[in-house]
Order: sequence, then C-alpha cells, then structure tokens
Amino acid sequence: MIEPGSYPNTGFRSTGDFVMTAVEGLGSVTLDGRTVGTIEVTGKVTLQGLIVRNWSDKGLALEAAEGTIVAERCEFMTKGSLAVRASKGANLTLRDCEVQDGAVVYSASSGVMEGTTVTGTSGNAVALRSGSTVTLRSCQVRDAGGDGIWVTEGAKPQIERCTVSNPANAGIRVDDRAEATIRDCEIDGSDKETEKASLFVTTKGVALAEDCRLVRPGFDGVWVTAAAR
Repeated sequence: MIEPGSYPNTGFRSTGDFVMTAVEGLGSVTLDGRTVGTIEVTGKVTLQGLIVRNWSDKGLALEAAEGTIVAERCEFMTKGSLAVRASKGANLTLRDCEVQDGAVVYSASSGVMEGTTVTGTSGNAVALRSGSTVTLRSCQVRDAGGDGIWVTEGAKPQIERCTVSNPANAGIRVDDRAEATIRDCEIDGSDKETEKASLFVTTKGVALAEDCRLVRPGFDGVWVTAAAR
C-alpha cells in the first residue's frame, strides 16, 4: 500500500508476487524513474492506481519480462519511444489504463488490453510481435507518429470495438505472416496526408475485418498487397 506522494528516482525491480496499490486511488501516487525501467517485474504482480513515468531517452515505465502482470487504472508515461513492454512469455493485462508518448509492445507474449488509451507516440502506438496472442478490446489509439496498431512476425491478435484516430501512417497494419481478427472497430484518418491506408495488409499478412468503419483515409480505405489476404 503506497501513501500519497511523488516518489523520485524509482527503480523498482522484483521477481516476487505482490499487489502494489495507491491508497487514495489514481493520481495520488507518482513514481518517477530514469533507469532502464521504472518498474521491472517478472512475478505475479498487480498494479493499481499508479502514475508511472520514466525520464530516460531509453527507459520504459513498465517492463514485464516473464510473469503475469495486471495493471488497473494506471497511467504510464515515458520520454523514450517505448512506455510499456511485455516479452519472454509474459502475460500482461492493461485494464482502464492510459499510456502517453511511448508505445505499448507485446513481443513473444500474451495478454489483454481493455478500455486503455494510447496517445501521442513518436512511432507506432501498439506493436504486437513475435507470435504474440493479445486481445485488444474497447481501446483508443490516438495521434500515433507511425502506425496505430502494428501486427507482425506471426502475431495473432483479436481487435474488438477499438478506435484508431489520426495516425501518421496506417491505422492498422498487418504483415509478416501475422493474422489479425478485427471486429466492430473504427479507423479515422482525419484527412491527414499519408501514403498508407486505414487497413494495410501486406507481406503475407492475413486480416479478417467485420463490421468496421473506415473514415477519411489518407490514402486507401483498405490496401492489400504482397501475397497478403
């Protein structure tokens, strides 16, 4: 249980199992770090109501390598390009969280993103890689500097009831043998000048899109190429 306050120079690393909770809820506790990861965990961990920031150009707010991690009603911010990363078989759930400025990456991992917002990234906002199996449900991805959601390297996500708005490149990109199921989603290009499509499927990627709405694409609504389906 963490009392209200700002905690500078946090570099929390643990292989144990625990629940870390802000006593007075979201906004009452801020953990600031400049290390490789402000929070690095590999056990069975639950984070609740925390603001977690990293001020290093190469640092992450949350690094989940192995383990089962659940973050509820948390905010993650970073100065670097990545804010949250799950890897090495980790199972990461982000529920009702906000991620600002840095991307969320699942690499050879699994989990759920639900009711979570990712905004203002310099590159791709959400990257699902290396065979990851992730469900994105009722998420918002806004103002990505690259692709909104990038599915690659054999990943097989379910993307449901999500909104991708104002990406610099593709709204959702599926490539490199990845297989994405996309249902009841909206991709809004906001008339931004881009050479990518709202839904871009390429390089042997496979996408099944049902009941989706594509608004103001910067290029094509749907673009399928390079042996994709």
